Amino acid sequence: MISEQVEPDVTRMVLSVPDMECAGCAEKVERAVRSVDGICGVQTSVMSQKVTVHYELNDSRADLITDAIRNAGYSPNAEGAETVSFWRNWEKVCTLFAGVFFFVGLILSWQFGEAASQPVWTGHFEWYQIFYVLAACLGGSNFFAAGFRSLRSLSLDIDFLMTLAIVGATLIGEYMEAAAIAFLFSTAELLEDYAIDRARQSLRSLMALAPDVATLKTLDGERVVSVVMVERDQIVIVRPGEKVPVDGEVVDGFSAVDQSPITGESMPINKAVGDGVFAGTINLEGYLEVRATRVASESTLHRIIEMVEEAEEHRAPSEQFVKKFSRYYTPAITLLALGVILLPTLFFGGDFSLWFVRGLTLLVIACPCALVISTPIAVVSGITSAARQGVLIKGGNYLEAVGDVRVVAFDKTGTLTYGKPVVTDVVAVEGWAEADVLRIASALEVRSGHP
Repeated sequence: MISEQVEPDVTRMVLSVPDMECAGCAEKVERAVRSVDGICGVQTSVMSQKVTVHYELNDSRADLITDAIRNAGYSPNAEGAETVSFWRNWEKVCTLFAGVFFFVGLILSWQFGEAASQPVWTGHFEWYQIFYVLAACLGGSNFFAAGFRSLRSLSLDIDFLMTLAIVGATLIGEYMEAAAIAFLFSTAELLEDYAIDRARQSLRSLMALAPDVATLKTLDGERVVSVVMVERDQIVIVRPGEKVPVDGEVVDGFSAVDQSPITGESMPINKAVGDGVFAGTINLEGYLEVRATRVASESTLHRIIEMVEEAEEHRAPSEQFVKKFSRYYTPAITLLALGVILLPTLFFGGDFSLWFVRGLTLLVIACPCALVISTPIAVVSGITSAARQGVLIKGGNYLEAVGDVRVVAFDKTGTLTYGKPVVTDVVAVEGWAEADVLRIASALEVRSGHP
């Protein structure tokens, strides 16, 4: 947890929430934090799994915020989750076996004939339908707890509606429907987690560009320190093959520097006294002394990483619509189902069992999993795919705006190509043989250090 006072009466706190793994999780955490008095602003980032809170200065408010997050079912301040094997990941294992039981149930249904749907209280149950029930229980175990927490806090969401739909489908005897909903929704959540994790890997590769230590020049010689300890105007030494630790200005030495990790320029740039250098770039051949002009947390590389982390805050219009839609849709469908069950029974003398089944049927039919899930996954997958190709997209709104682009202007060489020329043909001028041309070129290049 990081906490600092940013204004006379406002404190900024950054919390790590490693089990906040999807957009729905982030929304629940944000809602929980906003329920605390004195909150000025909340920002959640699924990509970095962090929550940034601005709140009015109060000694006990930090504890109230962490308690609110815990009550929502998440663990603030925990260390980053370790990568575990497939068989130790409860959600993946449950989803896998839910799929196995679901398809076993389908095969047996085809073999023995699909049983007619009968409500649970009739006592009609075919032995092979137990596989559907097992699939529903295992697949639903990934979000049942979240659904009941939503009901307890009266903040009805997609997890609650899915839980209600599965329970309802089971009660009216639609065991295959219950199993299908549980398995498909769990699979969709795992796909979303996978897409976001790929985006996190791209982010981690950016973070790996920055060195952890710097060689600081002191009155007594040299000292290796953590890069976060380097202050403005201090001199750092960068030897051939080392990464520049901080943004700065060359005060001594001459070298070629590979700036491609930051600027995308494929060819090394010569740096002499007075030239600026970026953190994360690579000194190729000479000795450099660099005066720090920015601390590590203010470097160009750090700003790029922050832009990627904040990409989720720039939601696409379609994402914003779906988020608002799901917020009102779930309570509306729940009330409508209650109306279907109660109104005919109370005012028109309808049979309660009949209308109860019809109300639950409405819940199953109205389950909007495809609509609510598809948009965030599509956006995250698009941003991730672009990151793998070396293109950083700041958010879903920018990704969606690309669909309206008709003309693109590129300003320099290397933007559209790899910037790594290769020899495709050797054409000897009249009077020269190809072998002679290659022999002379090889002789000129054999001791050259030019890239």
